[in-house]
Amino acid sequence: MTHLRRVATKTHRSLETAEKRQQINTGRWAAAPSLLNTVVFSEAEMNSKMFARPVYLKEKKDLIREITDLYDAIDFLEEWSERDRDIVHDATLKTCYMAHDGHKPIQVARDAIRAFGKKKGILVKAPAVRPWMIKQSSGSGRVSA
Repeated sequence: MTHLRRVATKTHRSLETAEKRQQINTGRWAAAPSLLNTVVFSEAEMNSKMFARPVYLKEKKDLIREITDLYDAIDFLEEWSERDRDIVHDATLKTCYMAHDGHKPIQVARDAIRAFGKKKGILVKAPAVRPWMIKQSSGSGRVSA
């Protein structure tokens, strides 16, 4: 799957959660602009949203999610269970939105998602990760014959 198609898929998923984002943006986080304004991404912009090093977060007992860029972080936070959301989740999501819009450095967003994982007890150190544990992004690009 091409990098731009992967982004388009993530953008589509982001649009599906527009109501959630709207609630955040109209609530106490009104200063955080929405991702809905960004539909087309350039290759250079994609590379600028990459983390220097990935963050590994435990999703299930033996499943670890690799967060390699800002879009992965936002997707992870938007998929977080509604009943488990709290002020830490909201602040982390706001930080990621602000980094997306250029108001904060990408490293700050990486630090925020890492701190979120540590606070929730789901942060996994990189050496402990095995390749078979990492959840592949949807649409791995493989075509069945």
